Amino acid sequence: MPHRNIVSWNAILAAHRLAGEHLKAFRRFVCMLRLNFRPTSSTLSTIISASPPAAVAQLHVAVFRSGHKSNTIVGTALISGLIADGELAKARRCFDAAENRNAVTWTAIITGYLRYGHFSDALHLFAAAPKLNRFTFSAALAASARLCSLRSGESIHARILKSGEPLDTILATALIDMYGRCGDADAASAAADYSVAVRNAMIGAMGMNGRGTAATEEFRQMVAAGVAPDGTTFVHVLAACVHGGLVEEGEKVFRAMLKEFKVRISKEHIGCMVDLYGRAGRKAEAEAMAKEVEEEMGAGGYALIARVYGERGEWEKVREVKKRMEAAAGRKGKLRGLSWVESKV
Repeated sequence: MPHRNIVSWNAILAAHRLAGEHLKAFRRFVCMLRLNFRPTSSTLSTIISASPPAAVAQLHVAVFRSGHKSNTIVGTALISGLIADGELAKARRCFDAAENRNAVTWTAIITGYLRYGHFSDALHLFAAAPKLNRFTFSAALAASARLCSLRSGESIHARILKSGEPLDTILATALIDMYGRCGDADAASAAADYSVAVRNAMIGAMGMNGRGTAATEEFRQMVAAGVAPDGTTFVHVLAACVHGGLVEEGEKVFRAMLKEFKVRISKEHIGCMVDLYGRAGRKAEAEAMAKEVEEEMGAGGYALIARVYGERGEWEKVREVKKRMEAAAGRKGKLRGLSWVESKV
């Protein structure tokens, strides 16, 4: 391009960001500065989010030199970038120095404290936030959940209702997770709707609190309501069956997952079934289930079963799975799908 202006530079930086080419974006920005193009607030907000985390500290200097430090979008992008780089203290100083803050700015710093395990600090910031959106509420509910603080969670719930913020899937899921972790799954029912994410959270909360029968009933209601379960749904239902000792119910759910709903099986599903049979002292059924999965899925099934046993440290069973796979393939030697296990056995 023979004639470039700041608009064209912004466009190419945005393209690099969309493509995930962080290093290229940063190098292009440096080149732009060397050619004496003055960055706009749009340039800075784009390059901060597009650059590798380690480069954000250098961009911090560029923001101050450019005169855009009071721009809310630029400041928020800088706070998020510093948090991604692990510089929470610098992010907080940047937040404190910000002249203009909106709900996104408050959410960024609260989420940062949540990300690094400073749950109480996250709640203190939330309490001081004058501008909130559903993501701010969701982050605060997550902090309450990690602290198992039902009181603060209920306070946030009340603030959501008072604010008039629509109770969408994001908020409903966060509420259910909070109440579930705090041991009050019943209180989550008011937040339920018919989305799969919220239903999954409800089932998970019930299972987490040892209410396996209620979790399976919620699953049946979910299906009856026309909500198609996904892989996460079945992980939660099977885990609830494990905690409740519901072997027969777990078997029915597992069969339905494979035969009726055609959900792709994962190591989490198999791990739940191994736990379900193991806790009931029914190891023969666990072995039979594993062999059935192997036979139906072929090489992928063998690899999946081996991975489950490997993560449990049951290396003798991993070797047995490998032998069965070799026998099924009709040949010996290294087999695709199990090579990662060989260094461990």
